[in-house]
Amino acid sequence: FEEALQDGLTPLEYNLTGVAEAYGRDQDKNGTFEVYILDVDEDGHIDGVLMDKNDNGKYDTFLFDNDGNGSLEYWLFDDDDDGKWDRVGIDTNGDLSANIYFEYAAVTTSKD
Repeated sequence: FEEALQDGLTPLEYNLTGVAEAYGRDQDKNGTFEVYILDVDEDGHIDGVLMDKNDNGKYDTFLFDNDGNGSLEYWLFDDDDDGKWDRVGIDTNGDLSANIYFEYAAVTTSKD
C-alpha cells in the first residue's frame, strides 16, 4: 500500500531536520491535491490520509491508524460536505475499505 501511494507524491511539509511529514497527490492531474498523506511520527509509515473524493476542494474522508498497529483501520466520512464528520467506518479485515459503519454522533457522544 505505501509503495503504491508513493508514486506521484509531492512532499508538502518538512520538519526541522528536513524529513517530509506530509505529501500531496493530484490523482486526476487538474492542479489540486485530492489526497494528503501524513507521516506525523516520521517513521516512514503512513499515519493518516485525507481525501477529497468528489474533487470539490473539501476533504470528505479521513483514514488513520487508531490503535498504533500500523494499519489504517479507522475512517471518518463527511457525506454532505458541511465540514463535519457524519459517519465512522472500521476496516476489520485490512483491505483498506471500511466494512462496519456508525453514525459519528453515536461514537462521539458521551454519557453523563
